[in-house]
Amino acid sequence: MSEENEKKTEMELDDIELTIYQKAQDSAEHHDKLLWTVTSIMWAGNLALLGFILNNMVSLLSSHDNHYSYKVLLTLCSSLGIILMICVKKFAYQFNAIKNEKYEICKQLENNWVEGKILTPECVQHSNFDEYHEKGSQKWWYGVIAYFFLGVWVGVIFVIWSPELLSLCKNCK
Repeated sequence: MSEENEKKTEMELDDIELTIYQKAQDSAEHHDKLLWTVTSIMWAGNLALLGFILNNMVSLLSSHDNHYSYKVLLTLCSSLGIILMICVKKFAYQFNAIKNEKYEICKQLENNWVEGKILTPECVQHSNFDEYHEKGSQKWWYGVIAYFFLGVWVGVIFVIWSPELLSLCKNCK
């Protein structure tokens, strides 16, 4: 193979690597935006649903006739809140895993370019940020908020059915 063809082949490989890098970067950013968009919508929906239930729960608890069907409806709505929180946690886990996988491709290519003296270590954008960001801290806080929502929903269901639960306990004695 001639020297000109070798250079052309090297340039094509560089273009392929650069395209892979750009596509991995784009996909990682897409999945990060998707994660936070879905989270925002689901958390806002949960808060709206919680407001609806709490508003109706006050009416239910202040009335003297506790309608069983009304309690079942509020329990179903609360269960929907729990299901939404489980779904958003699952979606977040999946989107985050894809995002991390794509950023790992970027890191590998950056390391290859640094080793090949194409880039200096200061020029890489995916490999040097660990010193500024505590790994897993966002995931931890995300989990705290998600489990807090779940706890609130379980508490709401308990409050809805607390008169019945208390009467069961009194009958057990």
